[in-house]
Amino acid sequence: MHVSAARLLLLTGAASGVAFGLFFLWLRSPLPLAVLGAVGFGSIFMLVVASLGDDPIAADEAWRREAPDLASDPTPGAASDAERADQDP
Repeated sequence: MHVSAARLLLLTGAASGVAFGLFFLWLRSPLPLAVLGAVGFGSIFMLVVASLGDDPIAADEAWRREAPDLASDPTPGAASDAERADQDP
């Protein structure tokens, strides 16, 4: 799941707005504390959402497909990334 930059900013803004409303309106926090809470929540939200779409095996296959001159043949008997992922406990 890859999230575009515009969608990430929109989702982060909405989540920060909800967090601000929760702190300021419902919990009756002072304005600076509500802003800090919303910024903190939005920052964590953005980091989590941005990290959801990374697939290292797909990324590796993509650059090998686009730059075959940089990809060397694996040594005989060496495990591929997919095989190593299957063997990890």
